[in-house]
Amino acid sequence: MGFTGYCSEEPADSDDLQSLSGSELEEDEDGNPIPKKSKKGFRVRPWNRSVDLKNPKFRLGLAFPNSAQLKEAVRECAIRNQVGLWFEKNSKKKIEVNCQWDCPFRLYASTTKGEGDTLIIKTLNNNHTCSPVETSHFLTYRRIAQEVAEDLMVDENWSRKGIHNHIEKKYKLDVGVQTITRAKRAAKRMNEGHYIDQYNMLAAYRKELLRSNPGSTVEIKTQMDGLVRRFHRMYICFAACKEGWMRGCRPIICLDGCHVKGQHPGQLLTAVGIDANNGMFPIAYALCEVENQETWTWFIDYLRWDLRMERDSSYVFMTDKQKGLGNAIAILFPNAEHRHCVRHLYNNFKSKHPGEGLKQLVWNAARSSTQVWYNKHMDALRELDEDAWLWFEDKNPAQWSRAFFKDEPKCDILLNNMCESFNSAILPARDKPILSMLEKIRMDMMVRNANRRVACEKWKDLVGPRIKKIIDKIGQRATEYRAHRSGEFIFQITGTGEGGSKHAVDLGRHICTCKRWQLSGIPCVHAICAIRFKKQEATLYCDDYLMPSTYKEAYNPIIYPIAGEDDWEPVEYPIAPPPYKQQAGRPKMKRHKEPGEKEKAPPPPAPKEGKLSKAGIKMSCKICGQQGHNKLGCPITKAKKAAAAGEGTSSGAATKKRQRKEVNRVPAPKGCTNVKDEVIRSRKTWKKIKQTVESTSGPNVGASTSQSYQQLPTQSSQNPAARSAQRKAADPMQPSQASSEYAAF
Repeated sequence: MGFTGYCSEEPADSDDLQSLSGSELEEDEDGNPIPKKSKKGFRVRPWNRSVDLKNPKFRLGLAFPNSAQLKEAVRECAIRNQVGLWFEKNSKKKIEVNCQWDCPFRLYASTTKGEGDTLIIKTLNNNHTCSPVETSHFLTYRRIAQEVAEDLMVDENWSRKGIHNHIEKKYKLDVGVQTITRAKRAAKRMNEGHYIDQYNMLAAYRKELLRSNPGSTVEIKTQMDGLVRRFHRMYICFAACKEGWMRGCRPIICLDGCHVKGQHPGQLLTAVGIDANNGMFPIAYALCEVENQETWTWFIDYLRWDLRMERDSSYVFMTDKQKGLGNAIAILFPNAEHRHCVRHLYNNFKSKHPGEGLKQLVWNAARSSTQVWYNKHMDALRELDEDAWLWFEDKNPAQWSRAFFKDEPKCDILLNNMCESFNSAILPARDKPILSMLEKIRMDMMVRNANRRVACEKWKDLVGPRIKKIIDKIGQRATEYRAHRSGEFIFQITGTGEGGSKHAVDLGRHICTCKRWQLSGIPCVHAICAIRFKKQEATLYCDDYLMPSTYKEAYNPIIYPIAGEDDWEPVEYPIAPPPYKQQAGRPKMKRHKEPGEKEKAPPPPAPKEGKLSKAGIKMSCKICGQQGHNKLGCPITKAKKAAAAGEGTSSGAATKKRQRKEVNRVPAPKGCTNVKDEVIRSRKTWKKIKQTVESTSGPNVGASTSQSYQQLPTQSSQNPAARSAQRKAADPMQPSQASSEYAAF
């Protein structure tokens, strides 16, 4: 199947195609254009960018529509072939390319009369005699961004190191780390668009959400800055989230806020519910300028209208005690129960009253399910530390202790982990531009709801996996109690130990005197003991809020997908970004963690014998009382030592240097230049002296002489040259230092 011509991937009308000389190209039998022969004798072949740019090859007569495409082909050829090309002439009508290493390669292209901006290669020497280069100035961060943009759209977590390895392996060229970093940032901008353009598309995005998800609430609030309309706030609550929370979730709402880390930072307010498996259920979220009483009132007011919350006494709110949030709840829901996260409460308490004993008493008081046990733990706290007990005087126990919680919500949580889990799940989206961030959150919520619907069909028990795990854990302690029947469903539960506790359980009404069953909806250890006495399953006595049917009701509503940006109906409602003054320095991407949640490296395992390792423990100085050093490293101790040495406050290194200069050194004996020769010479001398002494004085004298020689290295002088001089002065027949040490050895 031989044919001449080229293939194009771009559709075009054949009537609009014109030849380079102004006339139509001839076609073969298959309809492919045949390149026309010019007056100079070579064929003119058009450059097809979509096909030829993948592996550019130059030839005489190759015609480019403009100079930009020719320069692009030269750069791509230099990168792919590892040659050092550069532009000798670079203009709109003439381009000349040479090789950097004085090799014969040369390319010259210029325009022709009557062809407009079309450049034709008229001179070409395509031979390279130079060796491949290791770097190329054409492989810029913009070129790399174009290379990795599509792959980065599929895998947003593609690391900088992974991109670096991919580029160097593909092109066999060295690229700097900073170039890869800038290329990744530029590729993200190419995929997401400019953040200013995304603000202008918010109105069209709102219209598309309402079209695809009827019944949802999407509100955008703007402010006029002169003649410019600027973004202020945005609230989103999908119809599926409204229906799911009202049908299948407990009447408790967790509220929290987190920072947005994009080009124009702000606060993202979130409302999260709790499903039948004790999992988070996102309800609504809003983007605002700051977190205060006004923004929280605005957000909760929309939430109240969406969820049809009429009887405020029927609902419970769990918060982290944010700025203005308590006042907003008190204004809109004066009769609702407002709980505070105990972990944040204890962190504030620990800053003034640290200690493991106080910590256990505070948490025991928070976990107490009856007021009697709450009072006992608080009395113990008062006996241990009066000031710590006074710290809780202005803290309402109904906000942080289970003993004062309501029974209707069937939820005894003490922590605001649901909102924190949601904030952690959307963390990858919070550093994106506004439209990309909102779409990422919507996609995650849509996929999550679909996965929950599928997972519910695989449940093997009458309750969710998390509830089943809690029941099994409680059931392990049921053997410590004994059930005594009082009626068909009423039992007296007693402990097996001495002074065991007693509790009354009513299986028909789901009541126990410990109140744990009423608070959580899950049978307590006393109820499980009675249930096992009747030889029944504990899951049958769970509350209706924990049943699989309730779980399905929450996730049956669907968050529907939306169309692409190109298919959105345009809306003429331009919105400018909010005013923002960039702070000096690098933007902080991590929040300040509280003392209780700072990650500490686990200490090494304790040895079986000996002392416990002090790794990870902060030292305390006994002199100044500060942490981070002991008395040996204390500045006061160092200053005293320096003063005693007469050197003031100078450093130890400088002191030792001055002391070395003041030492009177004895000069080494002349003629001792080579240590090896000196040792050999001393050994021969030693043998001669030893033979002479033994022949004249006998063996006893030689032994005593050897002993005296062996004691010579232990002279008081520390200088080797000084010791040698002392030995020579004491005994002219005594060998040198090297021979004495050799003999002793």
